[in-house]
Amino acid sequence: MGPEQPIQTFHADFGETVVVQVVNKGAYELRLERTSVSLNGGLAAIDGRAIEPDDLIPRVSEVWSAYTHDGLYLGDEEMAELVLVKLGIKPELSPNTDADGRNPCCSIGFREKDQKWYGWSHRAYNGFGIGSAVVIGDCAYMPSGWDDFLAAQCAFWSGGRSINVRAERATNDDGVEFARVQWDVRPAAVEPDILEWDAVTPVDDGNANEGQITGVDDYPPESWGRGEWTASTLDDARQMAIDFAENV
Repeated sequence: MGPEQPIQTFHADFGETVVVQVVNKGAYELRLERTSVSLNGGLAAIDGRAIEPDDLIPRVSEVWSAYTHDGLYLGDEEMAELVLVKLGIKPELSPNTDADGRNPCCSIGFREKDQKWYGWSHRAYNGFGIGSAVVIGDCAYMPSGWDDFLAAQCAFWSGGRSINVRAERATNDDGVEFARVQWDVRPAAVEPDILEWDAVTPVDDGNANEGQITGVDDYPPESWGRGEWTASTLDDARQMAIDFAENV
């Protein structure tokens, strides 16, 4: 018997992926993908030290991935079974697919049975139809501007030991605007091996004592959404599914 011949080959910055086996599962197909990591691409450093070509050992990994019969990526077999078989969703290519056409991935789709658009990732899925509402804190929430974005940041980081959460619009050295989020730290509960503060400790722009939370910086989405809103058409519901898939 001769050597195994690849069915399809993909090239990327980190190496090469070949499809060595395809199994037809009816609603979708499984592909056994073998990836070889290139010595000259991928990682730039290990433990802060620059990588020399001789430092890397070629690695080969194999994984089964699920695709539509048109070649659009669905995820693993469990995801394909959920989306296509259990829920009966007709998947679509995600709008955020790479501009050059690589990495086509399905993470939205329409379900005829309940007339809803669904969005998903490996973490969760959700359906949206006419009348569906999105409020601040939801995965499908997309701020409509800076005021919404700052409010969403405060809502997200509030709770637990974070109190007096505040957010302000700031600009980095490259002229890019972002949200600077800060909070005060509530004293820890009295438990063994847990650091406890005697009082609420204000954040000090990174100069707080070791172990204290000082806050985070976060950047707004590339384009603003609609804030809190309600879907009045199926096109609206589709946009909610897109936003959900983008954030989840």
